[in-house]
Amino acid sequence: MNAGGMVYSPFRLPGTTAVFKRNTMNKLAKLSAFVVAGSALATPVAAQDTAQDVEKRLRELEQKVKVLDRQRKIDEQIPAATEYDVNGLQQSLENFRWEWGRARDLHTALTRRSLQIGGVVQARAGWSEEEVTNDSLYERDSSFDIGAALLTFRGNLYRDYEEGRNLDYRLSFGASPQANAPSLDVLDANITYNLWPTLDKETGRLAVTAGQRLLPFGLEVSASEELKPVIRNAQFASEMGLSSRQIGVFVTGDLDPFVDHGFNYRAPRIAFDFGLVNGAGANNSDDNGKKDLVGRVQWIVPVEDYNSLLREIKVGVSGYYGHRNLDPGSGQEPIGTGKKNRFGLDVSYNHNPIGLTVEYVRGSDEQLSEGVETDRDSESTVATLFWNEGEQFVGSYRGQARYDDWWPNTYQPFFRWDRFDPDTDESGDHRTVYTLGFNLFFAQTTKFQINLNRIEDKSTNSENHELLTQLQFGF
Repeated sequence: MNAGGMVYSPFRLPGTTAVFKRNTMNKLAKLSAFVVAGSALATPVAAQDTAQDVEKRLRELEQKVKVLDRQRKIDEQIPAATEYDVNGLQQSLENFRWEWGRARDLHTALTRRSLQIGGVVQARAGWSEEEVTNDSLYERDSSFDIGAALLTFRGNLYRDYEEGRNLDYRLSFGASPQANAPSLDVLDANITYNLWPTLDKETGRLAVTAGQRLLPFGLEVSASEELKPVIRNAQFASEMGLSSRQIGVFVTGDLDPFVDHGFNYRAPRIAFDFGLVNGAGANNSDDNGKKDLVGRVQWIVPVEDYNSLLREIKVGVSGYYGHRNLDPGSGQEPIGTGKKNRFGLDVSYNHNPIGLTVEYVRGSDEQLSEGVETDRDSESTVATLFWNEGEQFVGSYRGQARYDDWWPNTYQPFFRWDRFDPDTDESGDHRTVYTLGFNLFFAQTTKFQINLNRIEDKSTNSENHELLTQLQFGF
């Protein structure tokens, strides 16, 4: 209710009316006395001010008296809160607290530390021109599969509010029924501590990670599922044993970053990632007394403007220096260890809407052949060209506030050339895969992929065509 430009609630607690009445009566008495005194002093005042000024002041005082009188009458009409009203309010608050606590217990996962749960599922369908027949298959040319199912837990064990030297953890499980691994296995299991402060984007980073994770080698091996355009990985990742996770200690960091706060963009000039690992694969203890060393250094072309055409030009060098057991087979013990070295060079340019990646990898292995130690060199080259039509990979656009589950749709046609030679000393044994594909990003964690592959295998002088479709969604 409004009176004299002020708003009053129709509900009041007991005792408030009496206090307000006393205050109002006191104000009325003081104003009345002031009015009387002003009338008595009207003649002396007239000597200083005009009669019109005195009359104006008296009218203002009369208006204030009327306002206070209206307030008093309004307050007398508002009923005082009874004991029943107060008890009802208390009961409503108790009911709300109980309902909120019950909903939290039933619908909220409680952990001792901060936790984020995520996952990825790949539903796949494929057709191959070449029919497959073996001990368990007969003329199979198509199939529905689950490419992979991943479950990820990550969070913070210690949060440094002053400098951002946080202690983070990551734990993930994965299953790949298509690769005869239908059960969930441990993929990532590591703890990371940030040695340098992370609150300021314009300073470098340095962190140490202990546990199991992907190898820091090249573009294909270390890329996340969101950034991989093809359904199947490059051939060298599995053929050279680089796709398998390893257990060890890793040091990651970057130097001299360029930051554009308007576009929420940060790009260091130098990024590095080194690791000392067992070399025996995921979830395995070391199989010899020697540790493997792996690392990658990436140089990013420095720019002074976010819109520069040179932005996102990156050149990386990777290396893996390891050891493998020389196993004669037939259940015999290994006779020693041999080298297992990898060298990689990669160049990438990802300036929306154009993207280009080129990666060269060379491997050198010692192995036993009929009891004799031999060297085998392998090499691979992978080139991918793609075009982005949409705002999926524009950070400033993705950061805009939107309603509901809005997400910028993006269309990504691409072409990949993937060549792998298992033995450079042997001619005519290389395998080349040509992939023409299309990706549709239509939600924050969901994309639809189509790949048409042409496979040329010179070792068997055969050609094959296959069509793969995949729906990848996450949560």
